Formats: sequence, structure tokens, C-alpha cells
Amino acid sequence: MTETRNIQLIQDLTRLGLTTEESKIYTYLLGVGTDKSKNTAYEISKSLKVPRSTVYLSIERLTAKKLVDSYRINNILHFLAEHPKRIQNDISEKQNLFEGILPLLEDLKKGGSTHYAVRTYTGKDGVKLVFDEMFDKRTLPELKNIFSISSTNLSDVLPNGFPEKLDKMKKKYNIHTKMIAVASSVSPEKLEKVYKSDSNRESRLLPSKYTFDGSLYIFQNKIALFSLTDGEVYSVIMESKTLSHMLKNFFMCTWELLGDREV
Repeated sequence: MTETRNIQLIQDLTRLGLTTEESKIYTYLLGVGTDKSKNTAYEISKSLKVPRSTVYLSIERLTAKKLVDSYRINNILHFLAEHPKRIQNDISEKQNLFEGILPLLEDLKKGGSTHYAVRTYTGKDGVKLVFDEMFDKRTLPELKNIFSISSTNLSDVLPNGFPEKLDKMKKKYNIHTKMIAVASSVSPEKLEKVYKSDSNRESRLLPSKYTFDGSLYIFQNKIALFSLTDGEVYSVIMESKTLSHMLKNFFMCTWELLGDREV
């Protein structure tokens, strides 16, 4: 395995709940298998340049997670990595546990006092996170309408194929979009390609004398804001029934004033 792939593997394992040291030791033990000359604490410490005390602590935690087993030869401890499917089984158990308590957590959220939940993100990944939330499969059946004012084509910062996936979900769940495109920042070609009305989308054009540097989406009780100016990508998502209702009314007022200025 190349150094780059090994580093990526370590990073992925840490995202799954292992520490960096646990990930390094587990992948090392997977690599050496049953080679008794390489699977002692001393050899692990020497090969990975990790203090032996850290090796023992990490192996103790890996053993508790059922990812490492041990045996003795001439009073020397040797260690074996268990099959990687153990990690998958652990994730499945946690998923089942979480699904069991999720309704209780949602009940607590619903029963709480009125609040404004705000999350901010930087970078392209943040844009995808917001759309993942917008098209969350658990709430998709409740998502009937999306209202948007946009001067930017967010498809440019989303992963390849992701916008097409969202379009399919809109059609599958019959989600209707009302979009106001900003004429001052969109070329005629892009207007025709990106913003043209179709069966799931109505589009109207904001005159070029008005500027709107960014994108606004209103859906359910949430508001999403995106800014892609000066090479920086910022995303904000806010959950507020009061504010989303207010902005939705403002949007519809603008929509009706634009009349038949369809794209």
C-alpha cells in the first residue's frame, strides 16, 4: 500500500471512531498477520515509532472493541488483528441503537422552547451539507415547496452528479421550486440552461437594476444562505418557523410583483 493510501486509511478509521494510534496499530497488525517476529509490543513500537506504553494502552482499547486478540509464546505477548468486518458490525449495532433513541431525541427537540438554530459552514463541502439536510430522506415526504432567489449557480461547487441526483429526488417526491433568478449576474446562456421553468420549477427574472450577491433558499421551517464571492464559499442554515414564514411571505410578494417575467 502506498504511503498516501495508508495515510488516507488512517484518517478514515479515525472518522469511524478509532484514535490515530489505534488506527496505525490495527492496520499494522492486519499487515503482518500471524508473523510472530513482528506482532509483539516491542516490534509494533519499533516499526511505528510509538512509545511502548502507548502501544499497550491502544491495544487494550482495541481489545475492548474486539478488534485485537492476544496469545502468549514463551511468556511473550503476541497480538492478532481481528477481521475488519468487526468494525462494520460495531457500526451496525450503533446505528440500530441510534435509530431506537432517535424518536425520543426528536420528541425532546419538539418539546423545547422556541429557538433559532443556526449553523455556518465554509468551503464547498458546506454547500453539500446544506443540500443534504434540505433533501434528507427522513423529511422528504414533508418537503413540498422550495423558494429561492439566486445569482449564483451552486452546481459549480457541488460534486459531479449531485445536482442531477437532487433533480431526480424533486421529481420522485413531486417537490415544486419557485426560483427568482438575478438578471444582473447571470448570462443569457445560463438563464436558458439553469433557470428555465419546467414541470417542477417556475422561474422569474429579477431586473438587472437589482443586485443580489448570493443565494437564498426557504424550505419547510428553514432558511439557507450561500455566498460565493471573492473565491470564498460560505453557507448558513437557520431553523426558525417565524423567520422562514416571514421570508416566505416576502418572497411571494416579490414573486407576484414580478408578474409574468418568466425565464
